[in-house]
Formats: sequence, structure tokens, C-alpha cells
Amino acid sequence: MMFHRRWLFATVLVAGAIRGLVAWFGLSDLDADPDSYTRLAETWARTGTYGFESEAGVTPTAFRPPLYPWLLSWLVAGGQVSRAAVAGLHVALGCATVALTFLIGCRLQLRWAWIAALAIAIDPLLLRQSQLVMTETLATCLGALAWWLWLIALPVTNRDEQITELRSSVQWFAIVGFGVALGVSILARPTAAPWALLCAGFALFVGGTTWKRRVIDCALICLGVLVCVVPWTLRNYSALGRPIWATTHGGYTLLLANNPPLYRHFSKEGASRAWQAEDFQEALTVRVELEEPPLNELTQDDFMYQAASMTILRQPQLFLLSCIYRVGWLFALWPYDGSFGVTEGLIGIWYAVVFYFAYIGFMQLWRNRSLRGWWVGLLLIFSLVAVHAIFWSNMRMRAPAMPCILLLAVAAAQSWQLRGFLRAETNNRSKTLARFSKHSVFVGHFECQEFENNS
Repeated sequence: MMFHRRWLFATVLVAGAIRGLVAWFGLSDLDADPDSYTRLAETWARTGTYGFESEAGVTPTAFRPPLYPWLLSWLVAGGQVSRAAVAGLHVALGCATVALTFLIGCRLQLRWAWIAALAIAIDPLLLRQSQLVMTETLATCLGALAWWLWLIALPVTNRDEQITELRSSVQWFAIVGFGVALGVSILARPTAAPWALLCAGFALFVGGTTWKRRVIDCALICLGVLVCVVPWTLRNYSALGRPIWATTHGGYTLLLANNPPLYRHFSKEGASRAWQAEDFQEALTVRVELEEPPLNELTQDDFMYQAASMTILRQPQLFLLSCIYRVGWLFALWPYDGSFGVTEGLIGIWYAVVFYFAYIGFMQLWRNRSLRGWWVGLLLIFSLVAVHAIFWSNMRMRAPAMPCILLLAVAAAQSWQLRGFLRAETNNRSKTLARFSKHSVFVGHFECQEFENNS
């Protein structure tokens, strides 16, 4: 335990230095507010209302999930969100993710857990997202927290160990905390909702050793999720007149992924990421403004859902093909900005190696039937693939899955190292046995000759 604590402390210390340095050099990027989180946070801190402020006053909104703006609202000083405070928040969340990855690896019985933790600290995607006012850093931390709590509630055991139904109070709190972590993840990024549903189903059908325990676990998880999501839903019903549990942004992300210009691009260019969304967004803005009667936030969301659904129904075959393309975009090896240089090449090499070893690690665990502790992380990957195959997709949206991917890669590398050690040990023993056999034959021959001479 002391050995683990020392490695954990050293790993987090190194991660803090790396993340702090990256945050310092990217401090100016925190001035940008592409998703209006800073604007929402400042309005929330100033008026106490979660909404967009205009000359007419503050209009309540559910366009963005509330957790990240709520955190930013505590960092408002002098009417503005402090850049340094946001950088500090992201460094703290990044270090927490590193620590949680290390602890998850230890509970999965990985001797090289510290390598996965350090990989989280230097992962190019996570580093870049920590320089932006966006939710990926928070979502990644919450995903790792949920997985760690699950492993406390249902620890991984060796095959020869008997699984007991007796639980400590810590394990009971952990299963409730797991549900709360899932609920909070939904408030950070609603794409976590399918993951929460899959985890509840997994707990019901696979988790415990008896149906009674499985039902209790599933109920506690659902309770933890509802404790977080229901207040947000009630707030939206009160402020907007509709019980929205996620956001009013879903229609836009579905339409951005399924619109005629993008489908034409897929038809001509295949999976190329060269499509520019700016022209489509401008045309969409003009189209929405021409609607009569004028669309509000709710009706605009409905309008975009309907427009996307019509595109899908008109071209179902192209929709299925586009789902494959979007999954490819989700797991792209390097960021696309119209050019390819040294930086993109290095990032591409990093992810090519990581994905290769992660695949090997998964296949090894699958063959060895050793996936018991991995299911929560794997379900997160599956849910992200399922969601972003249909909705808008790019490589930054896989950020919450990176702890699981890197742990799989380390599991493969560790297995190869162990296999090499065992192979070398077997060869050494074979050589020793061969030398012993030769010596035994020689001694036996000498003793026979001596016996004949004496006779």
C-alpha cells in the first residue's frame, strides 16, 4: 500500500507540473467562448438565473448542460470569469483524472497502472481540451470517478477467490456514489445518459451473484442518477414549460450530423473531414429566422430534429454509411485543420500505437475472460460510439473514454512483458535441464565403464 501511495503521489506531482505548464502556455485560449459557457456562468453569477442576458432581460435556457457553467460561476470576479481560475480548475480536474486512472489500474490488478496515469497526463487530446472552456476535461474526470466507485463497490477478485455477498458500509456508499457520479456526468454532458442506462442494466443482469443483490444495486444506481437529473428536469419544466432532462441542443447536433450538404460531401468525398460547417450554419440561421411564427428555444430544437429526421428518412442507405464515417471521425488519429504537419504526424503516431495496444489488450482480456472489472469503462466507449454514430462527431468527443483506452493499452503491454519474462524463464530452465541431462549421461557412461573394469 505504501508503495502504491508513493507512486500515486509521484505520478500526480508530475501530472500537475505538465498540466500546469500546458495551462500556462494556453492561457490566452481561455478567452474564447465557443459554446457560451463563460457567458452563461457570468450571467448566472450576476443575476442568479441560468440563461442568456440581453437588453430585454435574462431569458432562462436549457441549451447547454448546467454543471460546467455552475462551476465557472464560482470563478467570476469583477463580473467576469477569471482565466487563471479556469486554468487552475482544469489542472485540478486533470490531476484528479490521473489519480483516478492510477487507482482504477491498481484495482484492475495492473502493475503498470502508473504508466496509464502518466499517459493521461500527456495525452494530446486531453491536453488540448484542458486549454479550452469546454466540458471534456470535466466529463473525463467524472467518468473515471464513476468507474473507480464501481470497482470499490464490486472489487475485482481472482478466479480462485470466492465472491461473498457481504458488503461493508464503504461498498454500499460506493454503489450509491456510482449512481450519483453517473447523474452528475449527465449534467456535464448528456451523452452520458446512455452510459448510465447501460450501467444500470449491467448491474441488474450481470453485477451481483443473486437477483436480490442485482435488483438492489440497480435501484440504488437509478436513485443516484435521479437525484441529480430530476431537479434539472423540474427546473426546466418550471422555466421553459417542458420537462427537459438533457438540453435543447440535441436537435442542432443531430442536424449538424445529418443534413443535405454533409450527405453530398459524403457521397463525393467519402469519410473525408474536409467538410466545413460554417456555410451550413449560416444558412441554417437564416432559415430559422424566416420561420413564422418566430421560433423560440424549444420550437427551434423541434424544428431541427424534424429537419434531421427528414434527411435521414430520404436517404437511409447514406445515413447508415454516414454512421460508419462518424465513428471514424470519433477515433481519428490526428486533428484536422486543413493541413498535415509534424505535430499532426506525432499525434497520429501516438494514437496509432495506443489504439493498437488497446485492441490487443481487449482481445487478451476477452480470451482470458478477465473483463469483470472492465465493463463500466467498455460500456462508456460503446455508448459514445452509439451516440456519435448518429449525432455530430469529432475526435474530442472521445475524451471521456481515454482512461479506459489507455488502461487497455497498458494491460496489453504488461501482458507482453510478462509473456517475454516467462518465455525467457522457460528458455533458461530448458537450457539448464539440457545441461543437466548431458551431465547425467556423461556420469552414467563413466560409472558403467568403471563397473565393467572392476568386474
